[in-house]
Parts: sequence; C-alpha cells; structure tokens
Amino acid sequence: MSKLCPSVFWVSVLVLMALIFPLAAGAQSNSVREEWLASYKHFGAAAAVTFPYQDFGDSYNTGYGLHGMADFPLITFLNLIADVGWNHFPGKNGEESADIFNFAGGAKIAIGVFFMGGEVGYFTDVDEVSWIPSIGLRFSRFEFAARLKAVGSGSWTTLRFGYYF
Repeated sequence: MSKLCPSVFWVSVLVLMALIFPLAAGAQSNSVREEWLASYKHFGAAAAVTFPYQDFGDSYNTGYGLHGMADFPLITFLNLIADVGWNHFPGKNGEESADIFNFAGGAKIAIGVFFMGGEVGYFTDVDEVSWIPSIGLRFSRFEFAARLKAVGSGSWTTLRFGYYF
C-alpha cells in the first residue's frame, strides 16, 4: 500500500472542513462589526519550524524561519491573508544550506478561533509557485498554524507561531 501524499491529505482535510462548516453569515449589527474591526489586529510576525519531505527531505534537515503576516476580514467568515517569509534549511549529505524567501497571498475561512485557508505563493531558491493550504487557531493576538508547501520538488510542512501587533 502506498503512502498518502501530504498534499492530497491537506486538500482532503480542507474540502471536508468546508463541507462541515457552512458559510452561513451570522446576524450581526453594523455597530458591533465596526467595533470589532476597529480592535482587530491586521499585521503580525511569526516564527516557524519547517519539516522537509520527499526529495527535498533527502537533501535538507529540519529548518526554521521568520514570517510577516497580514490578515484583513473581508466579510463574515472570510479574511484576505498574506505572508512574506524567510526559511532556512540546513543541508545534509554534503548539500549546502538553503535560504528560501516566499511571497504569498490568499484567503481563509475563520469560524471563531479556528481557521482554514489557502494561499498561492512564489518561493525563491527552489524557483517555484505553490499552493499553500493551512489550518490553525487564532486567538486575538496569537496564531498557531500548520502550513504545507504542497506543490513542486521543494516540499515541506511548517508549524508556525505568530503574534499580531
């Protein structure tokens, strides 16, 4: 039996969650929403641990990174998101270390503290455009997320801890 590809797993999880949590807009007065938006923190920074797999994992060890995040509520349950990040992967088996920058943007569905989203981003050094599904929890200023660089030869999973200013 072959192993389930991580990208297939994450896409399946996102589709399942989208079916479980319908996007029914809750009744909320404009003044309450405006007050909530005024206190919402849009920009943040995050530290990440990255776990390479497949061919990329054969050449690189577990890495780390720093990210800048943006999160803007568009409508109830739907936020526009962006990420600019730097990831460092120590080489193994004589391979040089890799420093990869990423630039990504997309959207997320936020239901309470839980969110799931997807971004499209460009990754330097591996010179790839990739789909980046994510799932996580955001509490006012803190965010915990699992992200997957799902496409291309440079593949990895990221665990990220962020703080919004």
